[in-house]
Amino acid sequence: MAPALPKNMSESIESSVLRLNELLPLKARQDRHTPAFRALHRAVIVSLVVRHRRPMAWGRLADP
Repeated sequence: MAPALPKNMSESIESSVLRLNELLPLKARQDRHTPAFRALHRAVIVSLVVRHRRPMAWGRLADP
């Protein structure tokens, strides 16, 4: 079991997680879908990360 974090550090982590969820509300979006779709979406994300690739749409957004 991991040692308990000091109160100010755990508050800092909690604050950081809340900020991240505001910027990238992935979990909230995934929770709206069926378990099968959620699993598929997570598998796609993992595949992109493992293969060090970004979604094609990101590249197209940068093009004029």
